[in-house]
Amino acid sequence: MKSNFVEKNRKFWNRRAAGYDRQVLKLYGKAYALSIEKAVEALTPTEHVLEIGCGTGIVTLDVAPHVGHLVAVDVASEMVRLAEEKAAARDLRNCEFHVADGESLEFADSAFDAVLLFNTLHAVADPQALLCEIHRVLKPGGKLLCATDCYGDPAPFGTALRLRLFKPLIRLRILPHFFYFTRDDIDRLLVKNGFSLRTCDILHPAPVNYYVQAEKID
Repeated sequence: MKSNFVEKNRKFWNRRAAGYDRQVLKLYGKAYALSIEKAVEALTPTEHVLEIGCGTGIVTLDVAPHVGHLVAVDVASEMVRLAEEKAAARDLRNCEFHVADGESLEFADSAFDAVLLFNTLHAVADPQALLCEIHRVLKPGGKLLCATDCYGDPAPFGTALRLRLFKPLIRLRILPHFFYFTRDDIDRLLVKNGFSLRTCDILHPAPVNYYVQAEKID
């Protein structure tokens, strides 16, 4: 079941890769800029960082110059290819990209100082499994920087209608599955999976893009 979900997601995001930057930056450019700003503020120049769900590298490429090394993964090979091309064009040598499923990573325990998880948690097969894997690869006291669309939070009529219309498209498999989380759902998931909440913010009002900086606790 999970393998079908991952493959469906992979195909969907591969199809969207070519026009992804143009579409999301037009609609959510400010939220992405704030995500980058939050990450740069939270990270240090010596840290070893993992990004899960890197997409075309919108966040990756602006964060990489501010850390020691950044490993970025995504399930969609076409997204990764575009991210690699953009990194090469900028001559960024401290980041590397891999096609990988964040719920089953091939990294050692406690391998990273920080994990970036932007706009991904609501779109995976098993959010709890993903957070468990993130907890495993983070060092004790390591940071998780997470921003998630919360489709379950209240929204203005037009946005709420659009989100309701997503549901039949998901059932018809035109869209991949999305979880309709609220901000409270995100907080509970993080705490349940071994994280302490440090700061939170709203990066986009509708649908709410909810940012949390959390810390791994044992």
